[in-house]
Order: sequence, then C-alpha cells, then structure tokens
Amino acid sequence: MCVLGIGLLLPGLASAQDTLSYQATLNPITANKVTGNGASWISVTGTRAEVKIQVNGLLDGAPHAQHIHIDAQGKCPTKPAQHNGLPSINVADGAPLYGGIGTSLTNAGDTSPAAALAVERFPSTGPTPIRGPSNWTRTWLPT
Repeated sequence: MCVLGIGLLLPGLASAQDTLSYQATLNPITANKVTGNGASWISVTGTRAEVKIQVNGLLDGAPHAQHIHIDAQGKCPTKPAQHNGLPSINVADGAPLYGGIGTSLTNAGDTSPAAALAVERFPSTGPTPIRGPSNWTRTWLPT
C-alpha cells in the first residue's frame, strides 16, 4: 500500500507542549493486485512520535513492512513497469518518488533504516496474529 500527502516530520519542529498531527489514507497498489486499504495517523509532540495504523484486506499471517520515507517528492508510483514479464510496481520503481527509508515501523527494537527488512519484527494480520494485529500503534523517539 502507498500513502500520499502525509507531510514531512521534522525532529524538533514542535515545542514540548505543541502536538502536530497528520493523517493519511493507505491506498492499494492495484498493479500488484493488492486490494487492502487503511489509514494512518502520526502525532508528534516535541521529539516524540506516535504512529497508529489501521488496515483491512491484507494477506493474513504475513509480515507487512511499514516505513516512513523521506527526501523525495512524497508521491507514490502509479504506472507499473515490467518485472519478469508482468506489470507491477516494486521498491526500485517507487524510490525516486517516495524517497529512502527514514524510519522502520517495527513492533519492537530498532526503527532505523537498517531495520527496513527485519520482517520478524513487523506487524502481521489475521484472526490469530503472530506479531501484531490489524490495528497497530507504536511510540518512539526519532533516531
């Protein structure tokens, strides 16, 4: 899924008493035959950030990597490219538009870009989730 128009989160942008809030719709990447959808909310108070994500229709029992991307156009790719003879959108297609990983939204531990593929620590969905529910919240201090 891809997020559009969430805005930039800059450490120290808000004073200790101010809270900045952002909300975004999570849209499916239909070229990849993804039908899930959801919403995300980010609240920043001083240097503390809280992220909440609610999703529907994702592959049950599979980890779902989630990140905050930075330093690009803040857009999601819309036109599929050919990969192994099939039209799809992959990370390399999107990187020039949505940028590099600034934060990995893992369940626990490291949230740096180094944790981008720590799949054992990302949320999964399903009636008996192994690593997290379809409603996810984590609060952290930016690194």
